[in-house]
Amino acid sequence: TQTVSDPAFTAHIGRWDANIVSRFFEPGDGAGVDFPLATEFGYSTDRTPDAQLANLSGLGASVNFSSVHGFGSDELGQGFVIGAGILQFDVDFVGMQITQAFFNVNDNQGRQWFFSGSGLGVSLENDFFVGLSGTCSGCASGSSAEAYFNTTFVGAQAEGALGSFGAQTGTLSVDALEAIAGIAVYKR
Repeated sequence: TQTVSDPAFTAHIGRWDANIVSRFFEPGDGAGVDFPLATEFGYSTDRTPDAQLANLSGLGASVNFSSVHGFGSDELGQGFVIGAGILQFDVDFVGMQITQAFFNVNDNQGRQWFFSGSGLGVSLENDFFVGLSGTCSGCASGSSAEAYFNTTFVGAQAEGALGSFGAQTGTLSVDALEAIAGIAVYKR
């Protein structure tokens, strides 16, 4: 495991043994498909309380959270490192929304996963979910792809965030042909 420390929070991230099978469930019906992804995990005891998160309007209407560290894996169980700034999202603390998201990941198979979205209007809360459409350059199954962020804020004043991400060719409601998944720590 690794620890990401900031004066306001501490987040712990790691990876279970390579090639642990993760089950990706299809929405609605509970059926799923197995991918041999190494499973990443993260935790922090410094979760921003929900009541506090609702009272942070003083932080402003355009606040960027950018990845500082993380791990990822692809469907062949190959791990890769999440670099600084390659996963980002913007928060409007006044309007209580996630307004923009950016995702640009290169995996160990030489594929580039690129997603960007604005005007998202996702409600600002812990464990928020953002879905994005984009492309995979170098994917054998085609370039159309979808991605997601699932993130919780950490620190008394939401100084950071911790959460999972993923992307796959096709759509999130059908079995992926190629996929990546991981965990990331963000700083505001």
